[in-house]
Amino acid sequence: VRAGLTPKLRDTDVLLAMLSYRTGPPEVLEGRAIAEGVRRYQPPFDEFQVDAVDVAPGASCDVPAHAGPSILLMQQGSAKATPSGSAAIDARAG
Repeated sequence: VRAGLTPKLRDTDVLLAMLSYRTGPPEVLEGRAIAEGVRRYQPPFDEFQVDAVDVAPGASCDVPAHAGPSILLMQQGSAKATPSGSAAIDARAG
């Protein structure tokens, strides 16, 4: 739904119906372990999720596949990622 920040079509009624004006602290997702070293944080909608992967130096980890595209963000260190059916990708923090 467009919020009117560009000149494209916007549906104000739908936008207003989607908004919540509740105040208070945000909901903090706890995440759930889905594999050794992998914790999945999944909000209450299907379009987005985060898998936090913690791998010891020199170790390897298999991250379970999921439907949809993926983005790899590294906080520290380096790794070799091998997506199913694809060539390996060298990844580094930064």
